Amino acid sequence: MAVYQTAHQKFINKRNQHLQKQTAKRKATIFDCSPEQAKEQNLTIEDYFAQIIQAAIIEKHQQHHLVDIATGKHVSFGVVRVANIKPCIALTRKLLNAKWPENTEIRAMAYHSQQVLIMRNEQEKHLDSVLKRTATNTKHTLNNPQIRAHLKAIDAPNVIFILVATPVEEVGRDHDFDWAVVEPSSYRSFIQLAGRIMRHRELASALAASNMALLQFNLKGLNGKDVVFNRPGYESNENRLVTHDLKQLVDIEAMATRLDATARITKPETLQPKNSLVDLEHHCIQQLLTHYSQQGPESLSGWITSCWWLTGEPQQYVQFRKGTPELTLFLIPEDDSFKFKEKDRWGEWIGKESAYGIVHEEHLTELEKQRLWLWRDYRVLLENSPKSDLQEAAQAYGEANFPTYGKNPNDLKYSYSSQFGLQET
Repeated sequence: MAVYQTAHQKFINKRNQHLQKQTAKRKATIFDCSPEQAKEQNLTIEDYFAQIIQAAIIEKHQQHHLVDIATGKHVSFGVVRVANIKPCIALTRKLLNAKWPENTEIRAMAYHSQQVLIMRNEQEKHLDSVLKRTATNTKHTLNNPQIRAHLKAIDAPNVIFILVATPVEEVGRDHDFDWAVVEPSSYRSFIQLAGRIMRHRELASALAASNMALLQFNLKGLNGKDVVFNRPGYESNENRLVTHDLKQLVDIEAMATRLDATARITKPETLQPKNSLVDLEHHCIQQLLTHYSQQGPESLSGWITSCWWLTGEPQQYVQFRKGTPELTLFLIPEDDSFKFKEKDRWGEWIGKESAYGIVHEEHLTELEKQRLWLWRDYRVLLENSPKSDLQEAAQAYGEANFPTYGKNPNDLKYSYSSQFGLQET
């Protein structure tokens, strides 16, 4: 064990030295917000949340944008990271309908996992194309036909493209944004999202201003919840923080200098899991991996020192990629429209449409349609798919998964919008 710890620490030291030699491409500052401010302004928490994020977007755009040579417009591409799907959709709609400065116009879209398969695929193809921004093809981003069409249609000198995303953006996405506004969940998520800022490009000079705005409180914190850095996050009833004010939970000066993985891969000698967001994460991982008094099938120690590995018990306690129960439906053409339908265990349709009656279409306002970053037509996408028949195409590419959270689907209500996706109502 001592030999391993020495080798591990040597590796970490070498890694940290390498990180410090790199140019700081991401710097973060805390963007002020609080429940008291919401009360003073007589706003609902949801309206206040959207207002604060809008202000942060404007600030980051002013600090980090590029100039389109063809039009002279100041253009930026940014991501707003929120913790969960329902707030993601609600915030996107509030930003689309918000009043922006006269010299500013936006284009926005919601990005999360609960979307019909072919609609999400089309969205990701567009994002992968637009947000691949090496030094040699930055112009390609602005010359994308859909982006160019937006720039030609907009008179305002400032154009902001906003992706409102859940943690689905944090892993496996090869995107390069100019800036980010972050609803905090964990220190790990800060690092993951930072990897999507200036991902492909190099800095010509040192950053003059931070390109990440971390909200002082997340939505649960603004609503006064007891545990707020969870689902996603590491906080729990057993591991509670003394405050949910991010200013008191992170090293502000260090993050303003550079945001990288140093704090997350370097364990301090003395942990303060009740007073530090990153220490909480170190503590929780330590509990999981080194709780040697636990010897049952649910523990790592039990697996290593006992014979539980000879049984199937550990898999019952710690399931690989355990997810919430889901109901799989398909958006199928029916009577000149589309309806969600369910298959039985033999692959046959159940009734004319979903027996649960949990889905209805949400229509967009004209302003929302005008300000959408990417419009997708489900029927057109099916018609242009490899399947020649519309019904076959819908069965192959029209799948959507409805989380049931272990509840009876008859007790759940959902709304679906072709542009915003699926959410529980």
